[in-house]
Formats: sequence, structure tokens, C-alpha cells
Amino acid sequence: MLPREDAPGSDRDWSTVRKPEASEAWYNALPALMGAATVGELSDHPEGFYHDSYPLAVPGAPYPKGSKKFKRPYFAIAMNSRLQRRNKDGEKEPGMLAAIQDQVRTVAFLERGMPRDQMVSKAQRGFTGEPKANARAFAGRHNEKGLLLFLDGHTEVRSVSDLIEKTGRIIYPQVDIIWTPNPEEDPN
Repeated sequence: MLPREDAPGSDRDWSTVRKPEASEAWYNALPALMGAATVGELSDHPEGFYHDSYPLAVPGAPYPKGSKKFKRPYFAIAMNSRLQRRNKDGEKEPGMLAAIQDQVRTVAFLERGMPRDQMVSKAQRGFTGEPKANARAFAGRHNEKGLLLFLDGHTEVRSVSDLIEKTGRIIYPQVDIIWTPNPEEDPN
């Protein structure tokens, strides 16, 4: 199973990320597997979340200035929100790695736009710093490019124009970069 993209409720505060039901969210599950503190464990000491040595910190990301960044976790990296789809009852179920048809070209994580990030395209949106994102919230903060991490573990440097059209639609059909478990599914 893939970790969950977020926790029930809003991940915009420290109280949600430390709840027991958030233990399966990627930002708690993956740091624990790496031997690091989970985001929930850092809720009492949020400065650790932004320290360069923390595995989820992104040097160069425009985190909020001063004490504002300690009021909630701002994620500069996010899980691809198109991997977990709603079932017929409207609930998101955790994705299964075996259900992903092309793990080499399917995005697992992306650099995510923060409130102070410069947008490369007028079609971008959702620069909120939440733990999940789609291609429209991709941050091109490195010479208008950013990093994608694919399910097979490799990374690629890509530009916003590789991911979305000028209209804001995620490029479809999915050929080089896939956002959904089935490449034939429309990611929009």
C-alpha cells in the first residue's frame, strides 16, 4: 500500500498532523521509515521541521518568514494527489503500488508551490504548502524548473510546461509523465 496523501481533516495545523489517524499519512510514515522524527512528533518543536537536516525540508523553498512558519507545517514537497482516487462513496482509499501500471513514469512526489513562490505560468494554482498536490501546484523555483520523484525512485528536473498546458490542464494523454495509476485516465 502507498502511504496516504494526507490525514482526515485539515493538514494545515500541527494538531491534525499529530493525531493517530495521521500516522498513515506520507509525512509521518516516510520519516519514521527513514529513522527521522515524524511531522506529528515535531508539532511541539516545529523549528525542527524547517531545519535543513530534516528529510522533508527543501533548502531554497520560500518558507514563511519569522514565527509565521511555526504556526503550521508548510510542505515544500508534496505527494501526488492523483494517485488516490475517490471511491463510489466519495472516500479516498489508500493506493496500491501494484495497481500503478507504469511506476517508472508515474510521479510519487513533486516540489510544491509555497505561498511566497513565484509562479512560472498564469495557469498554476494551489501554492498553499499543503502535503498533497497535482501538476498545477508544481514549483519551478530553480530557474523555472523543479524536481519530480517517480515511484521507481528516480528523480527528474522538469519545467512547468512539461506538466501543464497554458490553460492549466494537466497534459493529457499522459506519455512521458504520468499522474494517475492508469495512464489512460484523465488526470484533470
